[in-house]
Amino acid sequence: MKQYIKRNQRIFIIVGVVIACIVLIGALVLMLQKREQNHINEYKKQFDHAPLLGKNNADKTIIVYADFNCPYCRAFDLKMMDKIKQKYINTDKANLRFVNASVLGDDSIYKSVVSYSLYEHTASNKLYWKLNRRFYEEQTKDKQHKTSQGLDSKHPTQNAVKSIQKHTKQAQDVQSTLKDIGVSEDTRNKIKRDINNPKSKAWTYTLKDKQLIKDNHIKVVPTVYIDNNKLQHPKHEQEYKQIIDYSPLPHVLKFINCGGYF
Repeated sequence: MKQYIKRNQRIFIIVGVVIACIVLIGALVLMLQKREQNHINEYKKQFDHAPLLGKNNADKTIIVYADFNCPYCRAFDLKMMDKIKQKYINTDKANLRFVNASVLGDDSIYKSVVSYSLYEHTASNKLYWKLNRRFYEEQTKDKQHKTSQGLDSKHPTQNAVKSIQKHTKQAQDVQSTLKDIGVSEDTRNKIKRDINNPKSKAWTYTLKDKQLIKDNHIKVVPTVYIDNNKLQHPKHEQEYKQIIDYSPLPHVLKFINCGGYF
């Protein structure tokens, strides 16, 4: 009888220890998940100004660093954006933020300013995303001039603005595209005023994006993150599935060169 009681006591102790371990492990996992989520939320705040596709409260955020004049970015956009929208944006599994790298020259910067101005002055962002696609569809291979002075602070200098306007080869084409996609004359005039005004939000956000490129050590475009996870192959659908569809646990930061154009 005593042996039976002792054996049951050992069983109860073992079961108790196992349960305690499970509770502790569960608490640790929840703590790590909360800590990681807080880190992700802080990380994503730096993109609050960037054009948003999808619902703001979506669980995951896809961050695309790209240049409107980059041929690799064009290939990514035409191959992947509709798939991303269909599988993740329209299903509320994720939203998307677009960061204008504008690293290739004055035409790229000009398009970034125009796109940010349109995003600000239209009630719906549908026109912005229509312009975003048209910029890629109508992309040319013209060599760009690079204004190098006056772009290192929150606002560009007036001389930098004049230089970019002077050397942008596609300015007339951009204005024609705005009219073609249905942007009103009033909004087009607001965009022109923003282009001329170094302190407009359009210029502020364009230069903020250029600073994000430096701060986040973006070496090539396109570069794609899902939250704070860098994709190795942005044009491979499986990587999106692994992070958005399959993995509920926090992800380890990845710093892998995804290839592209800079």
